[in-house]
Amino acid sequence: ETVPGGATNIQDICPLLPMQTGMLFHHLLEQDGDPYLSCTVIAFAQRARLDDFVRIFNRLIVRHDILRISLAWEGLTQPVQVIWREACLPVHELEVPEDEDALAVLTARTDRRLRLDLKCAPLLAAYVVHDRARDEWLLGLVSHHLIVDHRSLEVLMGELHQCLLDETAALPPSLPLREQVAAAIAV
Repeated sequence: ETVPGGATNIQDICPLLPMQTGMLFHHLLEQDGDPYLSCTVIAFAQRARLDDFVRIFNRLIVRHDILRISLAWEGLTQPVQVIWREACLPVHELEVPEDEDALAVLTARTDRRLRLDLKCAPLLAAYVVHDRARDEWLLGLVSHHLIVDHRSLEVLMGELHQCLLDETAALPPSLPLREQVAAAIAV
């Protein structure tokens, strides 16, 4: 009932890893913000390039199960990861008053007081502002540490770059999340 499209949009359900359980605990404990959110700001010379980034990032969401998870815990004995078949990056357009700095507006909107709905995939969001003073577009990519850490963000940006260069054939195969969870639990 909580997944758009119902059961047909559920690809799989997996247990949480112990670290993810701890992150969920801290998320539920905090009332304001989330200590496991981070924001990466990327500047684009043209809006069309930013739109290309979002389009290709959505292709990566299709490619990687981990980018399509939400969490479920209410009414369950153990929290689980729900892998959606379809999810896309939500894009939020921000208005910048003429007398304010665009980066400051973006940073204020995407700071650690922000909360993502962990019951909704993807555990990512994009915030977009036009910086008139520098004549560029800024995208703040907010991600939750449940699905993205520093190293995986580097991998995603590398894959995104390969997609921009139309080198998708060179991408390594993506492992299903169930296999990744099983390997992590076995360790």
